Amino acid sequence: MRLADGSEVAVDTSVGVCLAPHGDAGPAQLITLADQALLRAKRRGKGQVEVVAPLPAEAAAAGTGR
Repeated sequence: MRLADGSEVAVDTSVGVCLAPHGDAGPAQLITLADQALLRAKRRGKGQVEVVAPLPAEAAAAGTGR
C-alpha cells in the first residue's frame, strides 16, 4: 500500500470468527471463542482466517449460567 507521502507499508492480517447459532451462546462466550480462533489463526501464520462455533453442549451451558 502506498501512503500519501509516497512511502509504502505492508499490512498482514489474521482473523478469528465465532459463529453463534440461534443466539444460544452468551456474549462473553462468543468473545472468548473468537479470541481463541484469532490465536489459532495467528499460530498458522500471517493472512489466515479461523472460524469456530460453540459446541451444542457449550451453548447450552452458556444459557444456564454454568
